[in-house]
Amino acid sequence: MDFSAAAQRSGFTLEHHQMIGSTNDRALDYLRAGGATRHFVIADEQTGGRGRLGRVWVSKPGNLYASLALIDPAPQAHAFQLGFVAAMVVYDTLRA
Repeated sequence: MDFSAAAQRSGFTLEHHQMIGSTNDRALDYLRAGGATRHFVIADEQTGGRGRLGRVWVSKPGNLYASLALIDPAPQAHAFQLGFVAAMVVYDTLRA
């Protein structure tokens, strides 16, 4: 599947890296540089990923590592639902 074309049809941009320090750091840098919202950063491998509370994020090749640069005006109380919805989209896409 051509993820770039699918992203563009949905109004997103997509940036792919074979190896990157952190997709999250790259997404933040993108927004700070004035990049548009609705931007995915994906990588085949991360060398400096991190989890919650500063924990190390093990990022071996062969998995999916992604961050979404999204500035959403939705109420903060609904923000927790975004992760669940994203997971369901990935699940549905992989099963298709």
